[in-house]
Amino acid sequence: MRPGIKDGLTNAEYHGGPGVSKSLLDLIARSPAHMKAALDRPPEERTPTAAQAIGTAFHALVLEPGVFAKEYTLGLRRSDYPEAVDDKEVLVGMVAALNATRQPKLATTGSKQEQIERIRAAANWANPENLDEMKGAELKNLIETLNKERTGLLSVSGSTEQLAETLRANGKPVTLWRDLKAEWERNNGHRTVLSAEEWDQLHAMRDAVMAHPKAAALLSKPGKAEQSVYWHDAVTGVLCRCRPDYLTDDDYLIDLKSTEDASPEEFAKSVANYRYHVQHPFYWDGLTAVGRKPRAFVFIACEKKAPYAVGVYVLDAAAVELGRMQYSRDLAVYAECLASGQYPAYSERIEHLALPGWYLNSRAQQLAA
Repeated sequence: MRPGIKDGLTNAEYHGGPGVSKSLLDLIARSPAHMKAALDRPPEERTPTAAQAIGTAFHALVLEPGVFAKEYTLGLRRSDYPEAVDDKEVLVGMVAALNATRQPKLATTGSKQEQIERIRAAANWANPENLDEMKGAELKNLIETLNKERTGLLSVSGSTEQLAETLRANGKPVTLWRDLKAEWERNNGHRTVLSAEEWDQLHAMRDAVMAHPKAAALLSKPGKAEQSVYWHDAVTGVLCRCRPDYLTDDDYLIDLKSTEDASPEEFAKSVANYRYHVQHPFYWDGLTAVGRKPRAFVFIACEKKAPYAVGVYVLDAAAVELGRMQYSRDLAVYAECLASGQYPAYSERIEHLALPGWYLNSRAQQLAA
């Protein structure tokens, strides 16, 4: 991949392509063995977590609404189509209701007396003497003549589709639930289906972000979402890549995060836990390498539950410098692994282990109380 900013690459093409990304750096930081295992995993086994899936949909809705409309849809809900029928017995009842307004056809079989009684009842004739004089064939012809004026009963047997067609042919429009589902699958089978809860959650998060004055101002700037950037690291020569969420034309780097807690204290923990402070200088240096001059790297953090609070943050210089040191170390380890063909995990020696400082401090406080 030649260095530069690439437009038009899909997420799948980017993530399946060459180059070291920030997510790969995170694995290297854990151990080269974890990084190698992730690279060797077949694409079909790389299933995103539920949190990652919601985050991806959130990014699309906020930054690429056209992509969101193409790739996501609200799941088909039975409650939205109360008139749709999914019970055959309901159709049978509807046909029976029609039959109550129809005249059954008269049978042409049976004895002469049975035929006469049938005709007398159907025609409501008071004087049936002439009927007695008729022969069987004449009585049958008379019954057939009477039947031409009788609508007859509709069949209440057959398949669901046959019953529905019977009703439609007799002026009763019917929508079958299975037909609705089949049509919906044809139109939406290629999309990711979201539940009503997920749909409402994502749109509430989007609305919260756009209601925040600073977040809305940044995202309203002219720019492009999801461009792919490739460059060679100046020290190791390793091909690197990143995919900024949104890069404004005046070189603001915007990164959109979904989180459980967007407060300054808790989001600072997320920065440390997920190494967002590594992401900042890695993206910054990558864009600089391809000729852009970033002005700021801004995190927009939105909570995933009501009230969907939003925080907008930039990191201080100490955090950025630490992140730059960490990603430089990770790239050096990666380059060494490529050269040696070795991808070690943890230490092969017996190591001394100490309890974490936060645990010792908390227990010391409890004992002193």
